[in-house]
Amino acid sequence: EDPERLLSLIFTFPAYISMVKIFPEIIIINNTYNTNRFNYPFYQISNVSSISSIFNYIFSIINDEKEVAFNFLIEATYKIRSQYNLPAPSIIITNKYKEMK
Repeated sequence: EDPERLLSLIFTFPAYISMVKIFPEIIIINNTYNTNRFNYPFYQISNVSSISSIFNYIFSIINDEKEVAFNFLIEATYKIRSQYNLPAPSIIITNKYKEMK
């Protein structure tokens, strides 16, 4: 592999973190694949507001859908949540990827 090739990227925005501080109870982990010009899976973490509106707050691209990549994403998500002192969610919803279990 090319040592300069991007393997993953994860990011968020302060405005989204502010919303999560208000609605921290539920997170939804979703992964869609081959949806960009690099054919990298797109990963997003979403929350649900008090009016049942879903909003995304963490975004990432990863180079594959193997367990190692998902472990990186979960650890990076945990670090972002810790950095902003977000409480642990009560409910985590995924789309049944066995690599995420």
